[in-house]
Order: sequence, then C-alpha cells, then structure tokens
Amino acid sequence: MEHLLKALDSIAKKAAQIAFYKAQKSKTDLFYLYGVQAFAYASKHYCHLPYPRFKKKYDGNDWCYFGNMETGQYHRIGIGTQQNFNLGSRGHCSHTAYNSIPGIAFRAVMPDNYINVCEDILFSSVSNDIASVAGAIQDGYIAKQKDGGFFITVPYFTKSQKKEFDAIADQYLSPLMPQYSEIVHTFIAGYKKLFTKHLHDDADRMCQGMFVGLYSKIVEYAQKTGVVQMPSVPCYCDVMIQQE
Repeated sequence: MEHLLKALDSIAKKAAQIAFYKAQKSKTDLFYLYGVQAFAYASKHYCHLPYPRFKKKYDGNDWCYFGNMETGQYHRIGIGTQQNFNLGSRGHCSHTAYNSIPGIAFRAVMPDNYINVCEDILFSSVSNDIASVAGAIQDGYIAKQKDGGFFITVPYFTKSQKKEFDAIADQYLSPLMPQYSEIVHTFIAGYKKLFTKHLHDDADRMCQGMFVGLYSKIVEYAQKTGVVQMPSVPCYCDVMIQQE
C-alpha cells in the first residue's frame, strides 16, 4: 500500500499540471478523483479477473437480475460507479460519479439533459434549456454566481487531456500491477469461498469490480496514516469527459 500511495502521490502531482477544468476543487479533493480514475484505467488495461457473460433468457437477450444483502461488521469492498455516456442525446461527453469512497459524499449520475446544459455553459457560458439549468442548479451540478453567471461544479477533461492523464496513470501504476494483481487474486480466491457453487458466476461478476474497489481501502489507509487529508465536506468525486 505504501508503494501504491507513493504512485498515487506522483500521479496527483503530474495530473495537477494538466490544464483541465478543475471546478475550483482543492488539491486534496482532486487527489481522490485522480486516484479512482487511475485505478479505473488500470482495471481496464490490467485486470484479468473473469466476468462471465449473462445467459440468454426467455426474451432472447443476455441479462440477469440479482441482489445481495450484507450482514455483520465487514462489508464487501467496492466502489459504486455510475456512468452516463449520454448516447441517447448528444453524446459529446459522459458523466461518471464515484461513490463508496471514505469521506466522499454520494452523488447521482447526471441525466442527459443536465450533461448537455453543463456542456453548453462550459463552452459558451449560457444555455437555452432553462428548465434543465434550473434542475441542475437544484441538484448541485451548477452553481449560480453573484454576478448572475453559472459555475459548473464538476471537473471536465477533453479527450486529449484524458489521454494525457491515462499516460501518467500508466507510468506510475503499471510497474506495480503484477504484484497488485496477485494480491487481488489471492483476496478474491478467499472471498469467493463464501459463496455456494451455484452462485459461482454471480460471485465472479461481483468480484471483478474489486480490482478498482480496493482503492477505497488504500484511501482509508492513507487517511488513517495521515498521508492524505480528509476531503472537504461535502466532497463529490465525479467527472465529465469529452467523448467526441
């Protein structure tokens, strides 16, 4: 964990030099966003955990419905990730909200119309969709300033800026991924023993997200050891990313 925290600190310092829209967030609050985005990148490129396909159902589609309930003192490790690619609308940029990170407040993912008006304001300072702007203000994605202007409370990366960030994440995390992957696989092998045999595929699907989810434990360790400060109150960990 000390090696991972050192890598995350280096990523944060390099990422801060990228000229993306930081939404006036503090270095401490941005540290949490950098970290979870770095681990999301690592999961996409270095995670080899199985994720069984859903079986074809009566309607001819591949899907599955399942739920789970946790009891006792210890809970499943994971990070709630909600993402809207806005494909049903403009599709210019996505919104991702990360939850279940120590010290981070819950934030729902934005619907298409909120993403659109935030995009309008980021690039032209105005939007003609007054109703959506009002809704986004009410839900905290947009703040109205004293001069009457609007302020987007969500950081934003262009495609080129996100590519630059991913290169930084890879530079510092890739050397640690063999050992990290081994630790994750060992942890999950033990966790899956809690499930009966007929839930094997469901357990695999639940565990796949732990590759990123262990980031929450790294953050918790960093907070307890004073390596990183607690985020502001409230602090949301979400981001908009240009898609085209």
